Amino acid sequence: MSKKDLDYYLNLDYKIIVEKIPEKDGGGYEAYIKELGKYTCNGCGETYQEAIGDLLEYKDELIKEWHAKGYSIPEPEEEKEKFSGRFTVRAPRELHKRLYEAAKKNNVSFNHYVVYLLGKNLDFSELLSEVKKAHSSQAFPDYKIKKLNDKMDNMLEFPNLA
Repeated sequence: MSKKDLDYYLNLDYKIIVEKIPEKDGGGYEAYIKELGKYTCNGCGETYQEAIGDLLEYKDELIKEWHAKGYSIPEPEEEKEKFSGRFTVRAPRELHKRLYEAAKKNNVSFNHYVVYLLGKNLDFSELLSEVKKAHSSQAFPDYKIKKLNDKMDNMLEFPNLA
């Protein structure tokens, strides 16, 4: 069982991230808490406020369920590092060439293309982690599993980057 009581977890101050959903994907907003899983603990709404309200309602239900089942509940992370958005990566020449050619083919800058690929790969990796968590804990309601499947389908599409 959890060492801390339920009220402790319900009152933790998690950072909420809100992202606009593109019109082609239905529009509106999606809010999530990174520590609890972007694809596990999220909310959607037509407005920014609705998305946050939906998230907070679901967050409390999820924490109550996890606490009752004795699951580990991640606490908010403290951001210790400051990031400039710049870093240097060493890559084999052939990979560098392939990335450059792919960026050119997609009519985007090399930087834009590499950032896009890194972001997609990270999103996919996080999604796979959430799917594994869902299948191992059986703590997901069916509609959350459908959301995961929809997100995975969207990630497998390769959009025109131009």
